Amino acid sequence: IGARCIPELKIYFLLVSDFLLDVSKSNDEKYLISLKNKFLIQRTFSISKIPSIILESESIFLLTDFLLNQNALFDKTQTIIVKKAFKIHENNTRLTLDDIADKVTLTRERVRQIRNTCLDELFNKLSFIKNLSNDLLQKYNIDIDSNQIEINSETIERINNTENTNLSKEFIIYLLYVYVSERFSLIGNVEDVLLHKHITARNRY
Repeated sequence: IGARCIPELKIYFLLVSDFLLDVSKSNDEKYLISLKNKFLIQRTFSISKIPSIILESESIFLLTDFLLNQNALFDKTQTIIVKKAFKIHENNTRLTLDDIADKVTLTRERVRQIRNTCLDELFNKLSFIKNLSNDLLQKYNIDIDSNQIEINSETIERINNTENTNLSKEFIIYLLYVYVSERFSLIGNVEDVLLHKHITARNRY
């Protein structure tokens, strides 16, 4: 730490002190959740306008869907590739790398490279969700005291209906994996879970 860091540290301390002051002035639970999420999201992703439904929610599913749509996790081109190449939403059209390349006017090889880079970065991009809802697991009867967590179709449907999302089973499982990753590992290779497979023999997951 040198002299050039002092102004940055002063700004940081000011942000934290203002945040704590706001917290100390209210006992309204929804407002406090909104305040915490706003602080977390804006500091992490630099998004100025965030709908109140997002701020007042502790939903890792709703927030992740919102961030994807805002190109907050990846840039615009990367986001298009992620949405087309990954199993993000239910019943989304399965496109080949050639199809995606046509949509973003890049070569097939460049799309493949971007897709793989985004896949490698996705876990770290989503790690912030560990700071959200403490009652998420209880809400959906997910037992983290067991040796293995299995997410069935009924749980997926309940999550989508409750959170007003349309996320795929695979992406919900991946989000839950990130959320509990300090205690659990994902069964199967990430690419087998999230990527569309066009060759049956490679559908190991």
